[in-house]
Amino acid sequence: YGVTIGGPGIAPGTTFEDAVWSEGAATFVLLMGIFIFCTTWIGQIYPVKQPIVAAVIRGCIVYFGKTGPAINPMLGTTWAFYVSGMVWPSDASHYIVYWLAPMLAASVATLLWSCFTLTGPFEPHRPSHDDGHAPGSLRATWDHHYQAFGDKSAMEVIKDYTESSILIRYDSATGKKTEAVGVAEIRAAFEALFHELKDLNGLKAPVIELDMTSRTVYQVWSCPTSGIKLATDSFVMDEDFKIIRQYLTVEHK
Repeated sequence: YGVTIGGPGIAPGTTFEDAVWSEGAATFVLLMGIFIFCTTWIGQIYPVKQPIVAAVIRGCIVYFGKTGPAINPMLGTTWAFYVSGMVWPSDASHYIVYWLAPMLAASVATLLWSCFTLTGPFEPHRPSHDDGHAPGSLRATWDHHYQAFGDKSAMEVIKDYTESSILIRYDSATGKKTEAVGVAEIRAAFEALFHELKDLNGLKAPVIELDMTSRTVYQVWSCPTSGIKLATDSFVMDEDFKIIRQYLTVEHK
């Protein structure tokens, strides 16, 4: 349409040190924004997550504009290749600014987040199907799940799930259905649910039915003190009494 869209580049008058700081800081801020707003319970709420992440990206562009910023090593280099007439950058400073600085910043952000949240290399314990938690019966699995739920411990809850497990949640008020697959996603789903359940004083489960033959559990519960008028849970367990399917329906007040 006759419009030329620009790309990342070091602004005139910018020193090498400022360029390194600008690109590194932009990458660090973006990564921390993604970790905070996409990997926590906030990430489960799409209408909230999207504008916040967009604001973080916009903030990086506005406040770290001395280098673009690219926040993507290949973007910075391919743009330089394009504007120079298809010649790859030969100046080492380009690769320090657009490759080394953001990669170091991304590494620092990842390590800090992992340390703060006790995830990744800093995770003290990663529950899995073979972590030694072997209940041996439907009743034992249910008792463990029920206790972990009451304690609002996502780390304990997911000991009853496997990487093949699926949790499907339906919110009757919004008509929204979400699906979590595997230990990490299911843990995030429970963290989001526990965030909703701020006050468990009103938690009641008037119906709990265990079927030993089909290895299923059906539960009806509510927690009006946290805004949940009615909820139903259906659990299906495998031969090792791990929960392989959970169907949760929630109705808010």
